[in-house]
This record gives sequence, structure tokens and C-alpha cells, in this order.
Amino acid sequence: MNNLKTKLFLSLLASSFLCPSCSNSESRIYLTKSENVDSFVMIQDVKELNSITRYGDSLVIVTKSSCHYCDLLYGILSDYISSTHEIIYCIDVLTYSEAYEASDNQTGEYALQYPLIKVTPTFLFYKDGSLKEAYINGVTEAKFSAFMDEKTCPLNYYCLNDLSLVEGKGYYVFDLDEEEDTLSFTTTALDKKIRDLPDAPICFTYRRCPDCTSLFKNVLVSYFSSSSNKLYYFETEPYYLLKNSSDETKKTTGLNKWSAFSAKYHLTDYELTDSLNNPTGVVPTLVRFSSSGYRVAVYSNERNPYLNSDNYLQYQTSFYDEVKKLKSDSKVSDTSSTSASYLKALGELKKKAQSYDASQVSAFLNEANE
Repeated sequence: MNNLKTKLFLSLLASSFLCPSCSNSESRIYLTKSENVDSFVMIQDVKELNSITRYGDSLVIVTKSSCHYCDLLYGILSDYISSTHEIIYCIDVLTYSEAYEASDNQTGEYALQYPLIKVTPTFLFYKDGSLKEAYINGVTEAKFSAFMDEKTCPLNYYCLNDLSLVEGKGYYVFDLDEEEDTLSFTTTALDKKIRDLPDAPICFTYRRCPDCTSLFKNVLVSYFSSSSNKLYYFETEPYYLLKNSSDETKKTTGLNKWSAFSAKYHLTDYELTDSLNNPTGVVPTLVRFSSSGYRVAVYSNERNPYLNSDNYLQYQTSFYDEVKKLKSDSKVSDTSSTSASYLKALGELKKKAQSYDASQVSAFLNEANE
């Protein structure tokens, strides 16, 4: 089997190189990790594929059940992931074909997100929610690590969503337990990490959230480039999808679920309420749990801008009192919230607030790892 794996595929990179760091990461995709996986994660349906590829970075490999080279690749992936714990996805070509043939892959915002696949396995690299490259050439076992180093930038950013090993198959799936669930409502791995590793900073995030994307690009990437410490994250997508449902019954269920979740993990320390008047939390929020208590940091999520007596904009609601003292650089000449002067002042104020929030999150992360 090892000799066969070494001969995997017909052609390989003309030249490969090993990059010692992610300092040159603009052309590569970021990969997160999970301590609980030693093989690839199988995407089970189009809904999951869309969620994974449309927001952020990901590597998805299209395979086929009767493909000999795919079987060899599975072995290579298992060896590689056992060492790196990187989250790499596979999807069967039949499931992938449903996404390729869907109408939203032909026109609109996500047109051509999924190219026609004629050869398996095919590597699909997604950057910032868009297809960056479809790689159909070969890669040998001996050069697989170098290939990955050229194409990807792994981060010490560890997922705490629950995954389940499919016995007899050798791959993982997200632990789904409800129809509306995308990445799981269960918190087994999250609770275990809090219990077993005090002082571990955990970021509660939502892949479709612009503020979460801003935090990742403007704070976390820089943090990972200068620190070898681990940071953990929990993806809250299922909660957000449910509480934003157009079905009122599902929406109410989602709001109640999210309120309970937020209270349990201290996201309600930023004292906000939802449409049911429940205490609620926001993302991105970072919490550092310890034996003596916990600490919270919040990025962005300022609310209720208002015009002060000098016609500058300020925020009435923020997790940080200092942000409430900030004001826009320019005055508002037209108080309509859609006017050019208002939007300009609001942009200035938001930029200042995010800059302050970024400094607080950076200090929080550095303190957590001292």
C-alpha cells in the first residue's frame, strides 16, 4: 500500500518548496485545526458545503467512492492530519454535483463557486469565501506536506465544535442532531476544554458575521504570526441560523437557545436583550476561563449611535466605557441616517471603535498566554 500511495496520481508540482511560516500568506488559504481529529471531515450535503465554502477559507477535496486514487489519498490524508490536526474536507462527487447543478451556481453572487469536476480527486481551495484554485494535478505522498505548505497556511486556531468518527469509514462528520443544525448545538468538546484546560482563551464566532471576519483579519492573523500559543474557537452558526429563521416558532426556539447558551458561557456580560427581552450575547466574544473565574473581551458590536450637542456622532452602547467617549472626526450636517455626512461620520466612529476593541482583544490574548 505504501508503494502505491507513493505513486499516487499521474503528475506533480514541477517544483515544491517548504515555507517555514505564514508570513507570506496572501496567496495561501488559512486552515484551522481540531485536536479531536486524525482524518478528514466528510461533507454530508449541499447545505454544509455552502456553509463551509462561502465564508472564509477552506480546502475541499472532491472524491468518488469507486476511485482508486481517492482511496489512496484517504490514507495520505489520515497520515497527514494525524500529525497536523488540520481540518480538511472531502465530499463525494454525487453530492458535489448537486451543488454544481444548482441555480445559484449558475448566476448571482455565488455563480461558479463550484466548477465542473471531470477528474477525482480534485482539490478546491477557497479564499475569503470564493474559489481561488481548482487543482487537478497529482501529488505524491512524499511531497504532500510540501504541496500543502505551498497552498495553505495552517493556524494554531482550534475548533471546539463536536465531530463524530464514522466507524468503519475512518472519517469524521459534524455531530448533527437537529434539522436546522449546521455545525452542532452540542458542546461536549467545548465543555471538556473549559474543564481540562483552565486559562484557555476561547473565541465565540459566526462565520457569516462581518465583525468576526474583521477580527480574524485585523487581530487574529497578526496574533498567530507572532505567537505559537493555541487559541480555541466555537462556531455558533446553528444558533444564529435558527434565531434568524423566518419561521416564528423556530425563531423563538433559536432566541431561547441562544440566550441560554450566552448565559452559560458569559456572553451576556455585555448586557443586551433580544426581541423576547431575553439576556443575549454577541459575536465575536472571547472568554478566558480559569479556576478563579473568567474574563471577557468583545470586538465591535457597538450600538445606538447618537448625535451629541456639537453634532458629532458617539455610541451610546458599547462593552467598553472608553468607546462611549469616542466621537466622529467630522460633524453631521444632515441628520438623516442615509445622508452622506451621517454615513461619513458613522464610518469614522466605527473605525475608531474597532481600533480600540482590537487593542483590548490583543491585550486580552497576550495576557491569557503570559
